Amino acid sequence: MRLRRAIPKIVSCCILIWPFAAWAGAKFLITESPLDKADAIVILGGSATYKERTHEAARLLHQGRSQLILITNDNMRGPWSSAEQRNLYYYERSFDELRNAGIAAQNIEVVMQPVASTYEEAQVIRDYAQQHGLKLRPHTKTHKIPAIARMQIDSGSHGITVAKSGEAAVMAAGGLDNILVAYPVFGREKLERLAALARDKKITIAVDSTVTARAISDAAQTAGTTIHLLAELDVGMRRCGVSTPDEAAVLAAEIHKLPNIRFAGITFYPGHIWQQPANQEAALAALGERVGVVLNRLSSMGIVCETISGGSTPTAYSSHLVPHINEIRPGTYVFNDRNTLGVGACELADCALRVVATVVSTAVPGRAIIDGGSKTFASDRWASGDGKGFGYIVEDPSTQFESMSEEHGHLDISNAGKSYKIGDKLTVIPNHVCACVNMHDRIWYHRNGTVEGCWQVEGRGKIV
Repeated sequence: MRLRRAIPKIVSCCILIWPFAAWAGAKFLITESPLDKADAIVILGGSATYKERTHEAARLLHQGRSQLILITNDNMRGPWSSAEQRNLYYYERSFDELRNAGIAAQNIEVVMQPVASTYEEAQVIRDYAQQHGLKLRPHTKTHKIPAIARMQIDSGSHGITVAKSGEAAVMAAGGLDNILVAYPVFGREKLERLAALARDKKITIAVDSTVTARAISDAAQTAGTTIHLLAELDVGMRRCGVSTPDEAAVLAAEIHKLPNIRFAGITFYPGHIWQQPANQEAALAALGERVGVVLNRLSSMGIVCETISGGSTPTAYSSHLVPHINEIRPGTYVFNDRNTLGVGACELADCALRVVATVVSTAVPGRAIIDGGSKTFASDRWASGDGKGFGYIVEDPSTQFESMSEEHGHLDISNAGKSYKIGDKLTVIPNHVCACVNMHDRIWYHRNGTVEGCWQVEGRGKIV
């Protein structure tokens, strides 16, 4: 899923109709053409209709219409494979179908033609969650765009997550429902806003304090609404959440007493787990044991946890290793970024959002300046690898994005693999995509280099 050039911030959205139209046109041209021979029969690999395509291609090859079948690989994945324990790419399934149809491997060639697809990412993680009996509630803080949130719901998510009351209001206005505010919201105006939203929407809030829980109850009483609460646990991040089973018991018991409040369960964020996915098992098992102790304590008090919510993008596809969990909340997966890439939770081609910047100066020896600095990319350091740099230069990975001013990106080109001149366009994968998106009003999206539109970042700046 390699994203190519577009205007300034890009994410490619999968448009599902073109493969069908292209396949139908290609089929007509081949079967109705007066040509007896073709250089190759092409199968567009990215669709659930791969079986029909491969069977038709095999038939034509058996008829002698060509000696070669090309399968395009646009990195679209199909349903979960129990045998492989992953979502197979459609080109892989097409290849297997051709071999089953008696086509020799030397007559098949895969053409690597990656296309970034936010829609595909939503489908892949949806399939994983369904395979393991997990509900998916993606965190929309990454994109802050109701249109993408609706795409995630349409792909099988049962609700969404936000960080602030302002984001909740934006998503509710965009037609979204079943909204979890995974943040200990406190303050009269914020809570009044959420209580008002609860008149028409299901609103859930994560809390780690009885003070906050009582304030939410007061706001809900005034508005005449009901708000659902999750007790938040600290499972190692040391950011928010109660730390012991006793503290969790006190918090849950207090929540149960509050008017206009419904206790919904527990939540946690394993943001401290930053190992490669293949090395997460021990950490996730320890996390699950910790959660299990809390659940046993609450159960002994007669308190039922309908929801056990957790997860992150780095741990997303290992969530089934956490006992008891029944809901996951990844966010970054929808775009991915350099940090996700560095921890091994995605591949370079999976980084859908890229910033297009222009070289504006090469006057200083060994240095090139691009027209994007901390007001474009945000200032998050790389959390993986050697921790250096503020982004990945797609066209020249040997160039180091070493520092930033507000409007200047400083590139160290002393070991560059290419020459730089004023006017050069570079695509940059940011370290932290969530913070980067919040810097911008619009995200332009394209497919195969053709810009198809833009999304307004409607949740931008909604920090209260």
